[in-house]
Amino acid sequence: MKNTVFAFIKELEKECVTLQVNSQEVKVALIEENRNFIFEAIEQGTYIVPFNLVSGEVAVNISSLQFLY
Repeated sequence: MKNTVFAFIKELEKECVTLQVNSQEVKVALIEENRNFIFEAIEQGTYIVPFNLVSGEVAVNISSLQFLY
């Protein structure tokens, strides 16, 4: 996943999360696949999640990520 960057969790709403991605705000729908991952990041005080620039989704399978630097 070479199109993955870190995104800052800016705001959490009932049905979506607002992320700061490369100086832009992006709203992502909270779905079953990403909801727990996002809540765990917030509970741990991390507020940062991997974000795929191509798909526009939070990358919840982090075992094989390659980040852009």
